[in-house]
Amino acid sequence: MNDKQEELKFLSEVERRLASDRPFGDYRYIDGQTWLHYESRLKMLAKYVPAAGQTLKAFAQASGPSRYRVMGDPVVRSAINTGLSYFKLSGPEVNLEEIAGVLQVATRQLRANSRISPLSLGVAEPKRLGRSLHHGWIWKDEREENLPAKSFRGLFSEHVDNGRKLALWTPDEPAHQMLLLGTQLLGELLPKLSRSALSHAHVVVIGKAPFPITSVTNPSIPGTAFFAPFVLKHPWRAAEYLLHEALHLKFIDLEQTHSMLRRGYSIYRSPKIEALWNRGQKNSSNKWPVNRVLTVAHTYACLALFFKMVELRAAELVRVYGPLQDLDPVLSARRALDRAHYLALKLRSVSRELGLAGRLFGEWVLEIVERMDSHPRPTGLDAHLLLDLYERETDQLRLLLSHHRHQLPGKGHNSGSQLGRRLLTRDVIAAMIQGELSTTGQLFSRLGMSSPILERGQQDILRLASRSSDAMAARVLEVRSQISGTLGELMVTDQSRVLLINKHIRVLLKGSAGHIRVLSERLGA
Repeated sequence: MNDKQEELKFLSEVERRLASDRPFGDYRYIDGQTWLHYESRLKMLAKYVPAAGQTLKAFAQASGPSRYRVMGDPVVRSAINTGLSYFKLSGPEVNLEEIAGVLQVATRQLRANSRISPLSLGVAEPKRLGRSLHHGWIWKDEREENLPAKSFRGLFSEHVDNGRKLALWTPDEPAHQMLLLGTQLLGELLPKLSRSALSHAHVVVIGKAPFPITSVTNPSIPGTAFFAPFVLKHPWRAAEYLLHEALHLKFIDLEQTHSMLRRGYSIYRSPKIEALWNRGQKNSSNKWPVNRVLTVAHTYACLALFFKMVELRAAELVRVYGPLQDLDPVLSARRALDRAHYLALKLRSVSRELGLAGRLFGEWVLEIVERMDSHPRPTGLDAHLLLDLYERETDQLRLLLSHHRHQLPGKGHNSGSQLGRRLLTRDVIAAMIQGELSTTGQLFSRLGMSSPILERGQQDILRLASRSSDAMAARVLEVRSQISGTLGELMVTDQSRVLLINKHIRVLLKGSAGHIRVLSERLGA
């Protein structure tokens, strides 16, 4: 057996664990616990909403496929959840007529042993991700505006749009085909994990937004994944995003049915764990509560497996699904492993916020990640995660500068305010490159090292200051790539000084923050 076959065999065993281990992998077990959970909730709700009692009786007598499709429906689950929250937990006011109406539709479908969910009623020829029972249906905006549709639009408006001007959309044929190809590819790469994850994705929604947004799930809309059209660029990315969001939906079902968090846990009072690979914003969006850390650690572990399988099988599959394009499976797997490992270790420091299942879940994820990682990072050192942010920001700058060269100052630009604005842009680029070379030079000085790259870069500053910004932009990207390459090599060859490198990268990122923000605002407009 050759090395590739050995690796495939090993990764298949990892996949089996992530897809089938009880209690955290096995979708059959998780679905069973989910149905018990909602049976219990229906029984409690029936004291206040008689329609819930009829749904409970119909559910007990329905076939497995009908239970799966009807009780998996987001508007049915939401009606039960919000109704019970109102009556038992003093939750927000609810529309009792709407809750009763949704449950009555669910009851009719269950009594008929129908495999058509309440939300997909009123849709002419609903499209699905595939032909199997676990393949969710794809939202179609042209439909009968019945009660389930009204309920879903309300959920979307409140929990996903929330004033951000997002819009539901019917995928055109290219987008629909890309979803189908992504699902098919995911099934070829990871048949067991694909089946296990996608069984929790009952509805797939493509939405449009006036700003970049990739994909999202929300616990208040169970079983539903929302995607922006641009993530469906090619089948490899479509497969990645489908897996990503389906895994979050799987975790939502786990969180509903297992002691993932301690009794009384509050997302608002939860300790926060910093995602070092994301730039901090004013709203602290890179500081995550414990429940989010749990789901993201699991998702990254599964994505690491996905990227490793892409690396091994791309050569045979590109003939069917096309080139990888912007997907680098080796780099993506490395980043996913690093992030999963970091988050799983951090969970140990906040174990008081976890329930018994949550502690076991974190250790299960950590064990699988450490088995997959043949070149683990030094424990407790996070410089590689900070360097990840620096490198991704370099990629963002490269894209930004290449798309807006016409806005950069060069020869022939001599008109008033426009020239002033463009010269200011060039000054920002110059300040960025000079600052980063200076900061990196200080690190090398402390390490007792010299670098021809840095010395040459410093000499370039004055020479480039009088030339076009195209040349300066190219140089700042070149220097940034050289800096990250040099620091990455240092972390591997000189681990005793990684703490110093870690501190340096933080200074580097802090210094570049203002420059990147100004360039993004000026060139991204």
